[in-house]
Amino acid sequence: MKIAMRRNFLIALTCSCCSFINLSAQELRGVVMDSKQHPISYAAIQVLDANDSSYVDGGMSNEKGFFSISKLDIHKNYILKASCLGYKNLTVQASLQNEMKLVLAEDKKVLGEVIVKGKRPFMKQEGDKTVFYLKSMPSIGGLKVNDVLKYAPRVMVSSNGEIKVAGKTATVFLNDRRLSNEELFSYLSGLNASDIEKIEIQQSHGGEKDADIQGGIINIITRQRQLGVKGTLYIKGSTPEDGYYYSPIVNLYVGKEKWNIYGMYSYEQERQKQYSETINDYLYNNTKHQEKNNYFSHANTHYYRLGAIYLLSQHHQLGIELNGVVMRPKSDESKGNLSIQDANNMYKGISSSTYYSPSDFMNVAFSYNWNFDKQNSNLKLLVNWNHKKMSSDNQLDAIYPEYANGNVKEDNTNSSNANNWSTTIDFTKNFKTGWSFVSGGRIIASTRNSDFYSWDRLNKLNDETHWKYKENIGAAYLGIAKSFSKHWYINLNVRGEYTDVTGTYPEQAARNISKHYTDWFPYFFLSYATAKGWEYEAQYSRSVYRPPFALMNGYSNRLSDILYDKGNPNLEAALTDNFGFTVRYLNHSASVSYKRTPKDIVEYFTVEDGITYHTNINFGTSSVLALDYSYSGNILSWWQTNLYAVGQYTDIPKSYNRKHLWGGIFSWANRLYWQHIGAFTFDCSIVTHSATGNTYQKGYYSFDFSYKRMFFNNALSIQIGIDDIFNSIHQRSTNIVPVLKYHFYTERQYRNLWCKLVYNFSTRAKVDKRRLENVNSIKERL
Repeated sequence: MKIAMRRNFLIALTCSCCSFINLSAQELRGVVMDSKQHPISYAAIQVLDANDSSYVDGGMSNEKGFFSISKLDIHKNYILKASCLGYKNLTVQASLQNEMKLVLAEDKKVLGEVIVKGKRPFMKQEGDKTVFYLKSMPSIGGLKVNDVLKYAPRVMVSSNGEIKVAGKTATVFLNDRRLSNEELFSYLSGLNASDIEKIEIQQSHGGEKDADIQGGIINIITRQRQLGVKGTLYIKGSTPEDGYYYSPIVNLYVGKEKWNIYGMYSYEQERQKQYSETINDYLYNNTKHQEKNNYFSHANTHYYRLGAIYLLSQHHQLGIELNGVVMRPKSDESKGNLSIQDANNMYKGISSSTYYSPSDFMNVAFSYNWNFDKQNSNLKLLVNWNHKKMSSDNQLDAIYPEYANGNVKEDNTNSSNANNWSTTIDFTKNFKTGWSFVSGGRIIASTRNSDFYSWDRLNKLNDETHWKYKENIGAAYLGIAKSFSKHWYINLNVRGEYTDVTGTYPEQAARNISKHYTDWFPYFFLSYATAKGWEYEAQYSRSVYRPPFALMNGYSNRLSDILYDKGNPNLEAALTDNFGFTVRYLNHSASVSYKRTPKDIVEYFTVEDGITYHTNINFGTSSVLALDYSYSGNILSWWQTNLYAVGQYTDIPKSYNRKHLWGGIFSWANRLYWQHIGAFTFDCSIVTHSATGNTYQKGYYSFDFSYKRMFFNNALSIQIGIDDIFNSIHQRSTNIVPVLKYHFYTERQYRNLWCKLVYNFSTRAKVDKRRLENVNSIKERL
């Protein structure tokens, strides 16, 4: 009943959105093409009165060559004039009854004499978004998305692949579709930088995006409707100190006037070594447990993607995409040394374990876009389905020759089957007066069934738990925005989300849980730009952290002879209020921000009969005050840089560890390019100590270096590099609770020497360099 009510609500919301659309029969529509039937972008269109040739209205064709001019009198006769640089002008009788096809002939005289040069801005502020143009970067052939993201304003990309915006973990979108964690690696490593039109970056967001997005947003906009056939052959190999990694990738794209088809396949194989130490100091009985462990992991993963875009007409577009991840690794292995020490004795032992975890992930997405006026007003529909099936088998042996009570021989098996459906509707109406109205909604239905089995081989005991979890979310938002002249911009909206959660144990009904709650998420953004290039921004937003399935399972999973991981089905969602103020000048920006979370979710440890249980709980208030500075741009014509630095103060009044802490992050990415030499990159990052809940973590630093050169008319790219030159990315943390001090240290092999080979091929028609030599679209210069 509740799902039906939310569905009816969305239908009513859609109908109300459509009432804003002015469906006029007096509309002139058409497409501008050249003699080879290729679309001509940004052609000037003029509508003249047939009686006296006076000007009536005008416009410009879009990137796909289409144009539309509305509010014309169907009882009058008009003349249509089309013009574009490099082509002869065309004048024809206008037709309001049928879609017109205008074919412009090349003007060879102009092509031979005129050279147009322009320079697109490196970045531009559009409302509450910072737009980063990749075409401002020279020689991006052979680069992938993750290679160029590090040069986007306020973006950090670390050697371990973590992406942050303004110091906070980023959520990545592709053409306004949110990517799951399983999809993220496939897109960032498989999508060519040359196929990207621009990257939109938001430090905060309004109600049009999900409220559970905690940090910034990166929205990657790809180039649409590219004609011809093109593809990429890519292979990367690396050699860490103990192991190996290689990954071939194949991309293929076929583009026609009405449709595009694209596909990708990638294979990844890796062997990795990790060293770790854990120390459990039990404060209630003065005993200590220590383990030193070497862990060998083996990755064997397939990624695939197949999609199509079909242009129904000038204003309507359909899209469908299938992508997936198939993981079939070899069994991971670990071997370690153990010790248990009390006031009088120390017992030593050894441990060994094997871990095998295959999984299958699949995503199907269907999209529909309707652009219905010249102000780029639109209606968007997205239907998304995710399916993930995984299992794990873990065998653990811990033997103490002189302490039989510490011996463990146990097998654990876990399997899960998860499905997620979502339907999203977004409506935007832009007015010529500068006003903009947005509304929309989303329905999400998620289910997960988990089964856990354990077998104690020493005591001949077994245990099993079955856990079924359902989460349904209904969301709706409404907002307005207004641009006042060229100086002021304001954006106000609010989002409401209703959440329905149920968790059931088939064999233990008394442990079942059921939660229902509604949260509201207001958003406010105000900016003022001066005539001299200064810009001031103030914003407020609210977000929510809903604990994932992995933290809410209803069973305990053994990780070592004295450590279990335990789910907490009673976790509550944590709301966060975010405030910020930013000053921008050209390529510089500085901001101060403050966030406060009243019911923060943190790691917690409990001890029962000498066994440590790791879990998560709602643990009071935490707040962070931060001050940052960013510069993105060119220091010299051949030197591109992206610098970000932030200092922050963390306050956790209830913490058993660090209640107050100052820390910071420094990131500096550099790219030096000379046409006849190649491109050098040098990146460094420094992360100081930090505190979360009862955990204190020490900092680290890293330096990366690479060199790239293009060959064979930029068809072949060869790049070599080394990540984490000084092998300095180590994790050290301490978690303190009343009964335990838990120390953790790990060394993972981020340092590796790597090489990339990329070959690009294409059958697209080439543009005559004599007539157009620019790094900027005509629309941008106009």
